[in-house]
Amino acid sequence: MGASTALAARSGWSIWPGMPGQFAPEWGGQFDAESLVTFRRNWVVNISGISTLMAIRDVLDVLSGKTLDDLSPLPSLDDIVDFSLNNIPFGESDRKIKLPDTLITGPIKADFLKLSEELTRKIFDKSKKQSTSIHSLLSVALLLAGRELSPSWRNEPVKLLHPVSVRKAFNLGNDYNLLFASVITSSDPEKESYWDMAQAIGKSIATAQTVHFIKEGVKATRELFYNGLAPAEIIELLSQNGHHHILFSNLTRSPFAAEAERFKIKTIFGPFVLSAMPGAQTVGAITTNGQLCLTLTAQEPLPGLLKQTKAILEHICYG
Repeated sequence: MGASTALAARSGWSIWPGMPGQFAPEWGGQFDAESLVTFRRNWVVNISGISTLMAIRDVLDVLSGKTLDDLSPLPSLDDIVDFSLNNIPFGESDRKIKLPDTLITGPIKADFLKLSEELTRKIFDKSKKQSTSIHSLLSVALLLAGRELSPSWRNEPVKLLHPVSVRKAFNLGNDYNLLFASVITSSDPEKESYWDMAQAIGKSIATAQTVHFIKEGVKATRELFYNGLAPAEIIELLSQNGHHHILFSNLTRSPFAAEAERFKIKTIFGPFVLSAMPGAQTVGAITTNGQLCLTLTAQEPLPGLLKQTKAILEHICYG
């Protein structure tokens, strides 16, 4: 259809009509739905979660009979911070790269949960009252839920990997590109209160969205990959410094109207992505039509993680 053609040309996406009543055939998840569309992205195309939402926006516009404006290609993050790959010398190598035994292969499982409008509203109100972000509030609920379900998580501080958008820091628009940085936070419920952990996470994320932090992060990444280290050494360093229990990608609220002509988005679930860290849980969050939706993706997901997170959110909101 027209939307599929336009989308594929823009960002390497493919659109698959879903089966009524099924969330994803390969996972067997069931939910009540009048219709379902699955968006699958080519991993070769580097675009962020916000870019994904912009793709959905464009699909709605095309289905509504609108003509899409020409793309205004955004510069890469490397170019933005003056670390262009064009300035890096590449040499010839006959070394064979041996993939690590810890490389994640095999089937991937997922779960999802949609909170009520009332609980979603309570979460937003509680966040405002405690002067913290929704993301920080949810982060603490997730790490506490993980500790309750996984004995191994109780033996050390829980680490969360947070992708953060860099668009605001560099005054960039909402077109397609991979425009995010990341920061890892470490929280110890044995020593910190719920709201102390939330405040600390919020401060770390605010720092990660500054121009200085972003530039230093890109610089460190380039130095790691282009200093002559063997692939196995790079993988080891990434594993040591990037260890995390949860990757939490929060797309906040849908940035466009849920209705377009005769089409209406009832719910968005995602993003469904997989952490490269063995054993890590990836949680996605987005609020559409006043309801917060959570997703869980992992090769071995913690059973009940989302339901336990909901129980903790209910406790802090209702007392």
